[in-house]
Amino acid sequence: MKIAEMRPKELYDKVLQLRAKCGHEFYLKESSAFIETPCPACGKTDTTFAFRKYGFFHQRCESCDTLFASPRPVDDQLKRYYSEYEAPLFWTEILLASNDKRKKLQHQPRVELLRKVLNEQSARNERKQLVDLGAGSGLFAETVQESGLFESVVANDISSACIEACKKRGLKTHLGFLEDFPENSIDFVTCNDLVEHLHNPSQFLAGCYARLKSGGGLMIATPNGAGFDFSILGDKTENISPPEHLQYFNPHSISLLLEECGYRVISVQTPGILDVQIVKTQVSEGNFPLLAENAWLAKLFKRNDEKLEEAFQGFLRENLLSSHMVVVAEKK
Repeated sequence: MKIAEMRPKELYDKVLQLRAKCGHEFYLKESSAFIETPCPACGKTDTTFAFRKYGFFHQRCESCDTLFASPRPVDDQLKRYYSEYEAPLFWTEILLASNDKRKKLQHQPRVELLRKVLNEQSARNERKQLVDLGAGSGLFAETVQESGLFESVVANDISSACIEACKKRGLKTHLGFLEDFPENSIDFVTCNDLVEHLHNPSQFLAGCYARLKSGGGLMIATPNGAGFDFSILGDKTENISPPEHLQYFNPHSISLLLEECGYRVISVQTPGILDVQIVKTQVSEGNFPLLAENAWLAKLFKRNDEKLEEAFQGFLRENLLSSHMVVVAEKK
């Protein structure tokens, strides 16, 4: 199963336990300094309480349906979490253990999507330099470099360990922050599984905009909070893991945010491959009483028909209903 290839069970079970433990501990220690925020997508304050997880209050925007944590930690608190707590450090081990499978199942399809969009926008976009922000182990940057789509690929991260991993892949690297790059200097920026972690995603996207050349492009991969497993599992969704993830946009709300920051949205897709397997696994392990609450899905899973489940996953992908979202935009 693809889910086992991308999330080795023993390692993934451990990281889920660590996220719960570290999330609770961080909340108890730091929450007195958290601040309330409006919707990170549309900026409105009309929200409905959704649930608490690891102590964190989650709100849903009544205007654009974005799910987000508020009150939330500020940047200095988040830096402490990522440098001092075990859960985010252990997640790196999972990424490394599943690198080869992730390259085939996740990163290569993203690069092919990027190729398609670039070909359609070839009159406006140069292909000299791509900067991958939050490059991690460098797997996505390496995949882009191998594609030949850009003359130069730069892997950027704030972690020296990640930069060393990127160097081992033969990548050009930059240890530091987005602000280190001059304005109007970059042809294309990518950020995979990054914006959901940020205290202020609007500020970050505005910073990307300032550093892109006119007509330059941006590609974001992030969870879709209106996707299938989010909608079915609610607070039991494993991808809801504060303080690592603080907001969960959807195709509508991420478009609103990008347009507010000055971008023109070119493409919004939900190319996820795991939604059905994630929900089925939760049900089979007894973690969610779905069979008693949703007769239609109960019938689907009881048939145990791999072709049917893949066809259903294809339906989710094609109709912006998968919980994994990739968005491409350009600087006007």
